[in-house]
Amino acid sequence: MIFNCTITTTYCIVRVTKEGKELGKISIEQTDKECLLYSLEVSYTKYGVGLSLIKKAEEKVTKLGYNEVYLYAEKEKWVHEWYKRIGYQDTDELTSDDIYVKMKKKL
Repeated sequence: MIFNCTITTTYCIVRVTKEGKELGKISIEQTDKECLLYSLEVSYTKYGVGLSLIKKAEEKVTKLGYNEVYLYAEKEKWVHEWYKRIGYQDTDELTSDDIYVKMKKKL
């Protein structure tokens, strides 16, 4: 798999490709206080593409100088539990509609 990163001053998109075909991508947004992962998109599940993208994004966040990273996950969906299994913890912050919970991970 090949990872490419498109960077601007406030965000980065990490894409993974194999044999020229995009397998997935994830976005990283920087603010003065925190770094947020969002828009994880995976074309093929059960092959480790999502986990590989998360790990590569976390490496990028560390290189940007952050020691923790945040994301939002839908509370009642399988992905919330998946993020917990890979080290993310719920914070007390919910979105205004109480559907998404903000999660964080120390890097």
